[in-house]
Amino acid sequence: MPFKTGLQVIEEVRKFYKVYKDRLIEPQFAIVTAFATPVFRNYLSKMSIFCCLDKPISMADLEDLLRSRQKTHPKEEIEEIEEI
Repeated sequence: MPFKTGLQVIEEVRKFYKVYKDRLIEPQFAIVTAFATPVFRNYLSKMSIFCCLDKPISMADLEDLLRSRQKTHPKEEIEEIEEI
């Protein structure tokens, strides 16, 4: 990204969420990187980023990730938010 890193974008989204948390589902984040080190993964864990995928990722890995997160936000909850 030309002006911000992915981590900076996550920080901005979280600030936005804090303002509108009564109307939004708390976003969850995954990082895709080619340079994951144990130190970086530990940092992501402390930032409550639930997943760090190593590049290149397969479509199957991405689908598995999305399915696993779907369980934490039932469809009814998502539909309710779409009505806002």
